[in-house]
Amino acid sequence: MKRPILIGIIALQILLMGSAFVGGRMLADQNQRGARSQFANQLPTQLPREPAAGSGAVQQIQGNIITLTRARAGGQGASSASNQSDVAVTAETKYYKSVSSSSPGAPGGGQTQIQIQDASLTDVKIGNQVMVWGTKNGERITAEVIYILSTGR
Repeated sequence: MKRPILIGIIALQILLMGSAFVGGRMLADQNQRGARSQFANQLPTQLPREPAAGSGAVQQIQGNIITLTRARAGGQGASSASNQSDVAVTAETKYYKSVSSSSPGAPGGGQTQIQIQDASLTDVKIGNQVMVWGTKNGERITAEVIYILSTGR
């Protein structure tokens, strides 16, 4: 009598653990999709709608080549070469930089609005975070648009 009850309890426990695992994975995937789409919706309308060809911190600027360092999550075994990409700029490359303005009297408690303005290659500084749209060929991107994100305070 006790054995069938014990087997039933074990089977029920396995089913509950499996459903909790699957539910947790589904919530995590939903949160990741939400975070990506929320960031995409925050980009100013002047920027291209397609995904950026590359992004990262400016490590070096030499002539018309900008070297970006990408942050890698769980970078175990990642070589430094695969962590970098070169961005070639041309005379046709468009530059934008973010300018934040806050509205302290706004009903939402003061929200920061992201606005952009035209920029140039001289506005790109080592350490800036940038997003790049253009043609990607291996680890090199020929830039059509470069967006210089605000670097904070």
